[in-house]
Amino acid sequence: TRPGGEIAGGQAGERVVFRRSDSATASGSVKGTGRNVGGLVGDNRDNGTITTVSASVSVTGTDAEKVGGLVGRNSGSIQNATASGSVKGTEFVGGLVGVNFANITDSSASGSVSITGTGQFEFGSAGGLVGLNDGNITDARASGSVTGQDSDSETFGRVGGLVGRNGLDGIVQDTFAVGSVTGDDFEGGTGGLVGQSSGIVEQSYFDTTRSGTNQTTSAGNATGLTTA
Repeated sequence: TRPGGEIAGGQAGERVVFRRSDSATASGSVKGTGRNVGGLVGDNRDNGTITTVSASVSVTGTDAEKVGGLVGRNSGSIQNATASGSVKGTEFVGGLVGVNFANITDSSASGSVSITGTGQFEFGSAGGLVGLNDGNITDARASGSVTGQDSDSETFGRVGGLVGRNGLDGIVQDTFAVGSVTGDDFEGGTGGLVGQSSGIVEQSYFDTTRSGTNQTTSAGNATGLTTA
């Protein structure tokens, strides 16, 4: 267990850089408060490159925004990365990355994701891969369940199998999600792939047979398919 304050990560609080020939793994649990809580890195900044890494970490952000199974906040580059631990947070929660402002390619997440919006955090978003995306996501996949629930055990929206909210600058391409999604369509949007989108979603798919009885649709231009 690695506790932390406002920036917490299994290996580095702020930025960690791995060359393409290197690899890193993290396991165990990480707990943090405030912001930028990740299984491997709390905050991967502009020049940070994370490649060929994996994290099997249970990540918990208490009264925390930007919480991810691998990275809390990403404004650098993430390539060939996987995360498999459960992730819980209060605002902007993702199975791989809490908030993405840059590039994620060839990466996946399989852990369950849950968001509990309270107080100042009640307008957050949760995704099987990324909670809030205002960058580029390409060749990515998510298979964990995603649940949005507030402090009164009421469901809320901006919950997606891959991305909770895809912002105006967000681009999602060549992706898919197969996890169940639980949220409220009247509170910002809930979708099999993307909960709410103002950006671009292309060549991306979600499994309608595993997305929950009310999640046969998705924000953006995602396509629902069955496994039958």
